[in-house]
Amino acid sequence: MRMAFCPSVVLHPIVQRSWSSRRERTVISLSAKPPRRARALAQDVQQALQSALQSRQSRLSVELPTGAQLGLEPRKQQESKNVAKTVGDREVARLMIALFEGKGLKMHVFFSGKAQVKEADRVWGQMNDVTLGEWRGIRGFGAGMAGGADVLVFVGDDTRLVRAASEVGQSLGMDKLVIMVNARAPEQMDERFIEVYHFDTTAKWKGGVVFRKHPHEWVVCRVTRFGSYSTVLQTEERPSGEDIIAALEGADTNAMIDVMSLFR
Repeated sequence: MRMAFCPSVVLHPIVQRSWSSRRERTVISLSAKPPRRARALAQDVQQALQSALQSRQSRLSVELPTGAQLGLEPRKQQESKNVAKTVGDREVARLMIALFEGKGLKMHVFFSGKAQVKEADRVWGQMNDVTLGEWRGIRGFGAGMAGGADVLVFVGDDTRLVRAASEVGQSLGMDKLVIMVNARAPEQMDERFIEVYHFDTTAKWKGGVVFRKHPHEWVVCRVTRFGSYSTVLQTEERPSGEDIIAALEGADTNAMIDVMSLFR
């Protein structure tokens, strides 16, 4: 049985009981470069998730630049960094929900605090089969406490939330889908989690971009003043900080632009 997830077809996570419980083996394929517009970014994330699901992965991590705009909510011209971050995280979570809407799957979406839960409830409104909550309500989380949820999404980079998500990933069966959204802490993730979409533009890369889209390899790119990407490193495994810095050292930093300017 297959279920159609827009824009393509993926395996239904409940029908496919044989989720992989091992670390993913990277599929060697042509490298993918980061998107250049918000609409393309949303489609990119969906495609990566669909690819991972078709590979029978059930512990997934998605990370986008802080405050990246997906066009799912109205945004103000001038936003504080904290507001931009909160809204950006919520937009990615909404994108996760959109992938499974109308498929008869129960979802639990967890935020780091009551304020985020309340605001998400206000913005999203009533949604069938979707329950919102905060991480503090899942201490001692076990398989019997999943509440019948098929998909669990953990939103944000609160270290306690990331730790809780890792514990949930360990305790639930591989027939349950667990997704971390913008955890930004790969060293704290349980090894079962696969970074299916990673788009890192942090300042320490000085205009560079670290990118991975499942099932493609990792790439390090620089962004030219014309808004195009130039690959300076391609690797099967996640590159170390030293590798990233070394790859970008030879790039012309004067020719780079702020990649986030492409999404405003």
